[in-house]
Amino acid sequence: IVQVFGYSGHGKSLFVQHAMSALCAGRKYFGPFEIGRPARVLYLDFEMGMATIARRLIEMSQIHGDTGDRLNIWTPFVYQKEMDLNQREGLAELKEWIDFCNPDVVVVDTIRSAYPGLSENSADEWAKINKLAVKLRNSGMSVIMLHHSNKPSENGIGREAGSTNQLTVLETQM
Repeated sequence: IVQVFGYSGHGKSLFVQHAMSALCAGRKYFGPFEIGRPARVLYLDFEMGMATIARRLIEMSQIHGDTGDRLNIWTPFVYQKEMDLNQREGLAELKEWIDFCNPDVVVVDTIRSAYPGLSENSADEWAKINKLAVKLRNSGMSVIMLHHSNKPSENGIGREAGSTNQLTVLETQM
């Protein structure tokens, strides 16, 4: 279970999308990271617009190569359906996508948008997110969650937004 966090507009999605594209295309390396074998990815993109996703898909294909049927992107504007992971219906929709794609990796971009109205400072709210991440991981999938940073403090550093309970099940944070 991995969390990638940063300020809005600072490249969280760009980085993870390119990493997943390289993974799905079967590249040997993504920067300094060695990729063992191609994998199947379900990328849940709750925020980006159609033009941005289309442009990135073209760029990623040119840079990393053909991902075949291994890179699956869900976004509300294509499927005309919301997926609120706070709700039973949203979780059922996620299960259908997982059953359809059979992913090795599930990416949630971003936590704030996947869980509308999230009280980020509530340990109980993060417990629901952690429970889903652990359930996916225990089913054999890697989980990557993108999250926003707080505004920087006087020292210029901004930590991930919300309760420290979000760190409970993380294996890696970037």
